[in-house]
Amino acid sequence: AMKSVSKASKDVNSKLANIAEAVQSTIPVIDQMTTGITSGRFVYSWMTVMLVTFAEAYLEDVLRLLISQALSSSTLHDSVKGDVTKKWVKEALRGRPHDWIKQLDKFGIGGYTSNQADKLAVVWQRRHTLVHTAEPEIPDTAARQFLDAVILVSSFIESVDAQLLTLHPHESRP
Repeated sequence: AMKSVSKASKDVNSKLANIAEAVQSTIPVIDQMTTGITSGRFVYSWMTVMLVTFAEAYLEDVLRLLISQALSSSTLHDSVKGDVTKKWVKEALRGRPHDWIKQLDKFGIGGYTSNQADKLAVVWQRRHTLVHTAEPEIPDTAARQFLDAVILVSSFIESVDAQLLTLHPHESRP
């Protein structure tokens, strides 16, 4: 009876060793798959950061154009106009999307949906979290979040563009 238990034990150990070897050989493939999945989410998350950065640069150009147009008939020296414009734009961009929309509205560029600023704020907050958190959580939905952000930001920019060109038809796009 001892021999049969010993033989059965050796058979089980042999099978376990074969299974362990087979599992071990799949680890590099699993690691590659994990890296691919994780890096895809990482890339989409950082694409959101870039999208926000580009949108802010666009807004800076729009605000600069609007304030310089507003100051164009002023008798202030050009260097003073430049300083005022620079400070005003910097201050305006320091705020959140709600603040930008209010500033644009003062120049006659408005008509956004009631929740557009809230939706933009979520995207800007996501950017802030990604940039300023040591190890930000990157969700499985990062690709979908990026695509939604592209649609939202594009809609905002297209609306600003259309109104800007209506108000200032002789200006080229920022």
